[in-house]
Amino acid sequence: MNATQEKIDQVKNNIKGEEVDISNESKNIYFNPDFAKKVYKISDIELPNELSTSNNELYLEKLKGLIINNMAVKGLL
Repeated sequence: MNATQEKIDQVKNNIKGEEVDISNESKNIYFNPDFAKKVYKISDIELPNELSTSNNELYLEKLKGLIINNMAVKGLL
């Protein structure tokens, strides 16, 4: 397991709070201040429908945004 995966697992294991289904809002995750008010399950992000570069990059940006928001809520940043 690499350091990045360990950090992601650490953040995921430390996430507490209300778990909300955001599947209908997953296209609007980017650093929206309203998202920072709650902690979300990373698994709620919709997976890309196609294995294209743009969809995969969008998915990774969504994941990164959720991790950063979760870390900010937990005071890790």
